[in-house]
Amino acid sequence: MALDSYFPADVRGMSFGRLKEIVEPLRDRLAHAITATTELPKSDDDVTHSEEIQKWLPVLRCVVRMMLRNDFPTEFGVGS
Repeated sequence: MALDSYFPADVRGMSFGRLKEIVEPLRDRLAHAITATTELPKSDDDVTHSEEIQKWLPVLRCVVRMMLRNDFPTEFGVGS
């Protein structure tokens, strides 16, 4: 049940590479929104973006953690 709430059904069974391709555009938009020096634009799509973020954020978190573990194994206790 926890897995069902954490990962959308359409993501289960995907390769890590494919999953990364799907979430990277969202990750980039979030990063630019956070680091932008100008005010975020308001649009009619705000609700859609919010739903997309809520759907993909848990998955994105897992992708980022896996990438960090791969890039910095000693900092994450991998292979010690």
